[in-house]
Amino acid sequence: MNEYTISDVSKDLGIPSSTLRYYEEIGILKGVSRNASGKRVYKREHIDRLNAIKCFKGAGMTMSDIVAFFKYEDTGYEAIDNMMELLKDREIKAREQFRLLMASYAHLLRKMDYYGDIEKFAKSGYKGKAPVWEDYLGDYDSKARKMIMEDNV
Repeated sequence: MNEYTISDVSKDLGIPSSTLRYYEEIGILKGVSRNASGKRVYKREHIDRLNAIKCFKGAGMTMSDIVAFFKYEDTGYEAIDNMMELLKDREIKAREQFRLLMASYAHLLRKMDYYGDIEKFAKSGYKGKAPVWEDYLGDYDSKARKMIMEDNV
C-alpha cells in the first residue's frame, strides 16, 4: 500500500497543503490518518478523491456542489436521484460553456488569419490587395474543432 505525505500530494497534484487541510475540515477528504510523528498520511483512495475534486472543479462545480455530491455518494443509492440531478445540471452548464468557448476560439482563429495576412501585407511594403475582413468567412468552427482534437498548438 502506497502512502504519501502532504507535501507529496501537494506537489504531485498541484493542490496547496492548506487546501488539502481545508478539504479534510469540510469533510470531503475523509480518513486521513497520522503517522507516529503526527504527520498526515494519504493513501491511494485520497489521491483518487482529490483527482475527482480537481475534475469537478475543472468542470465548474462549486465547492458546495462538490460537498453535496460526496454527501450523496456517502449515502449509497439513497440519494442517487439528487446525485444525478447535480451531475446532469453541471453537464448542461459545462456543455454550454464549451460551446461558448469554441465559438470564441473559432473567432480568434479567424482574427489570427486576418491579422496574420495584414502583417504579411505590411511587411511586403503594402504590395497587392489589402486583406478585407469579409474575405475571412471560412468554416472556422470546423477548423477550431479539428485543432482542438488534434492538439495543434
